[in-house]
Amino acid sequence: MKKNLFILKRTCIIIFYILAMFYYDPLNLLKAQSPSIIIDGTHVLASESSKFPYWLGEGQTLNIGNLVVNISVVQFNVVPSTSGGNSLQFENIISVKTLQTVPANKVWKIESVGLDLAAANIGPTGPTGPTGPIGTTGPTGNTGPIGPTGPTGNIGNTGPTGPTGTTGPTGPDGGTFSYISPSLGNLTWTNCYTSCVNLSSTPASPTSANVFNDWRMPTTSEIYYYCKTFTAPSGGWSSRTWANVMSNSNPGFEDVDESSGAMSWTNEYTTRNCRCVR
Repeated sequence: MKKNLFILKRTCIIIFYILAMFYYDPLNLLKAQSPSIIIDGTHVLASESSKFPYWLGEGQTLNIGNLVVNISVVQFNVVPSTSGGNSLQFENIISVKTLQTVPANKVWKIESVGLDLAAANIGPTGPTGPTGPIGTTGPTGNTGPIGPTGPTGNIGNTGPTGPTGTTGPTGPDGGTFSYISPSLGNLTWTNCYTSCVNLSSTPASPTSANVFNDWRMPTTSEIYYYCKTFTAPSGGWSSRTWANVMSNSNPGFEDVDESSGAMSWTNEYTTRNCRCVR
């Protein structure tokens, strides 16, 4: 009798360990060991495979998660733009270490995270548990009837082809333009953008009656292009000229030294040379 009880007890222990191995989930252990940040209550992976920056709007929440010490955040003010819509104005840098909420009329740009030293010592992934049996395939549902095809409409008449205009030189980034304006002086980025748009409603020169409606600010690549291709305008090239490109690594917009080709960046309220292209 005692021998039978012993065998029964040992059998129950073996069954318990088999079930424990079957239901073991190594993925949860891996999640607990992976660095993360918490956006709106949800853990988001924070590692070399993450795609920074993250952008958060008013009312969203942010907190450190597993193996993260702090989060580097750039805070912007949302201000109305003189040309319509809103603009982002740099305010300050924030280091998030506890649960915080994006204030009203603010935008957060998550640049990077500081990881705990323990994040560099993640152990190997445990063995994968046995695969459970494949369930029975359910019956295929009936295919519904195909509806009737509607009548094909008449093909409209092809309009006449207009004359082909003269194609200007193509810049390195694909932008096409043929003319550059004289320097409009040192302006803020917003005033330069507005001046180029307004230039479209004025004559091309004091002695010309022609009005062109396609003046715009150049991109960084277009500034490089016209400095190498076009003849320097009256007064020569300028030291730093605004580009219609937001900096990828710093808050603000890019500007280019027309003489040396050196690229830099600054905030939109600093004055730089303004030149337009069309």
